[in-house]
Amino acid sequence: MAEFHRLMLYGASFINWKKLLVIGFPSCGKTVIHTLICPIWSIIAGKAKRITIVTLSKNGRAILLDQMRRVVLTNEALKQDFPIVWKQKLNGFVLPRFGAQIEIMTLAELNGFGTLPDAIIFDPMQSTLQLPQMDLFARLSELLEYAKKGVQLTILGRGDGKHGANTQLMEQCIAAEALDSLPIRVSFLDGKSKSEVPRSWKARYPDKQAIKRVVETCGTGEQFLTEYLMYTGELKPFLFTKSSS
Repeated sequence: MAEFHRLMLYGASFINWKKLLVIGFPSCGKTVIHTLICPIWSIIAGKAKRITIVTLSKNGRAILLDQMRRVVLTNEALKQDFPIVWKQKLNGFVLPRFGAQIEIMTLAELNGFGTLPDAIIFDPMQSTLQLPQMDLFARLSELLEYAKKGVQLTILGRGDGKHGANTQLMEQCIAAEALDSLPIRVSFLDGKSKSEVPRSWKARYPDKQAIKRVVETCGTGEQFLTEYLMYTGELKPFLFTKSSS
């Protein structure tokens, strides 16, 4: 487990903040931690009875549903300790022992839903770079309305946009008029390490060749800078930092 995984688990433990923003490089584990591990833990720990995971599209919902279904139906230890019942109509599952449920829906479906969940986890399942800033702002504003009603809100995203403009917009939205928010950024490179290759996840990226393959998949230098190194308009990396607004 990398240090940033511990930081994400800490942030997702629903301690003192009502709004959590996690910006991380692709495949850093933010979806697994925040849509699979932490929701189940929150229910078992008695911190929530109903958790809703929200995506931008039906395709994103289908991907999350498939990931969740495979975990629920194949994890023998989980099934023995905490029996889980898959509910196709619910687009999620229930934990009968705790009288709780976890569901997945699109943002449009959430807006048409009656009762409020205890927590909402927003995972767009795509780069926010694909959204114009006004569209992203509108969607964030919709989600923040739920936070004003007392719903625990987690927003996941990738560092992207022109010099990280969309990343900055997400941080500004979640921190606005709030003393109980926590922004977290997770960079591909540590920056603190004295090793020749200061990668932040050494188990997955053990050498220069592994890092070179990541850089090659990006296609452009700007994409690597903004999505993997969390560079902003000042072109300075913000690494492993948590702060309360």
